[in-house]
This record gives sequence, structure tokens and C-alpha cells, in this order.
Amino acid sequence: ADDGSSSGYVYDGSNAMLNAVNLRAGDVITAINGQRLGDVEQDKALLESWRSESQLDIEIERDGTILTVSYAIPEQWR
Repeated sequence: ADDGSSSGYVYDGSNAMLNAVNLRAGDVITAINGQRLGDVEQDKALLESWRSESQLDIEIERDGTILTVSYAIPEQWR
């Protein structure tokens, strides 16, 4: 998604892990751990680096409001 003021990825509601942290279909994920999203190649590299993190801070835009959701990653997923 790119509306000129922010960019990121529109969540489609299909991931159980993200649903568990109260993300909703239509939310735009704009940043993770302070890293702005929107460049697919850069974001793929960042995804690999986040796999070793114990927690992710996910910034989302919902209905024009910016929210941050913290998610503790279970040990078996790292």
C-alpha cells in the first residue's frame, strides 16, 4: 500500500499469529522494530534478521490511526 503519506503491506487477515495480536484484515503494516516497510527486497532481508528476535514491535495504520503492537516470538519459531 502507498497512499503518499505512508507505505507498507495491507494485512489480509489470513495469518493466525497476526490475528492473535489483534491485527485485522485491512490494517496496513507500516514498520517492524522501527524499520519502515515498503521496499520488497529490503523487507525480505529484514524478515530474515527478525527471525532471531525475541519480540517484534509491529506498527500498523488502522482507520487513519497509527498503533504499535508488541509480539513476543515463541522460542520454537526463532
